Amino acid sequence: MTNGKERAFDKQEATILKELIRNPRISDNQLGRKTGIPVKTVNRKRKRIEQEGLINYYAHIDHGPSGTGKFMSSYLYLASLKHGLTRKQVHEALLAKTQQVSSTFRKHLHFTSVGEMDGRVCLVAMLESYKDEDVLEIYNADIVPFLNSLFGPDAIHSTRTVKIAHRLSLLNNYAPQINMQGGRIRQDWPDDYIFV
Repeated sequence: MTNGKERAFDKQEATILKELIRNPRISDNQLGRKTGIPVKTVNRKRKRIEQEGLINYYAHIDHGPSGTGKFMSSYLYLASLKHGLTRKQVHEALLAKTQQVSSTFRKHLHFTSVGEMDGRVCLVAMLESYKDEDVLEIYNADIVPFLNSLFGPDAIHSTRTVKIAHRLSLLNNYAPQINMQGGRIRQDWPDDYIFV
């Protein structure tokens, strides 16, 4: 949303975005040739979408069992925080301290989000390590003290975990074992299957 209103993409923007989802490294010239949209229009619309913060580019390294094998164990942690904390307080505190999180701590966090569980604010995090028992140690030695330092002793009310067996898809459109080849969405993957 922008300015409290839903932001709809026009037909050209949607076409450009589908190609960027397929291959984020594609140039404006290649986008123009592939889509039939004039290069100046591609450049203007792509810049606008980027400046509005509606698209982000990432490089995802697969450190799991099907990739480098560095992290053979993944768990989804849901840490329900104590009563009295608001989403805004938690979000702002975590954003303010994100840079201070050590690289050792950060390397084990596949993603983090703020959510709600049973009427409490919760931290949702995917933790990865080589062994199952290391994930528990990372949570108790790094994450629990970190949250206690931000929100006081006993910041965590309860914790739930889910062991991840296999990852199927990422970020709406990417299914590495199904629709990706060479780090990009396969050319034969239908446009109708790409969500914009």
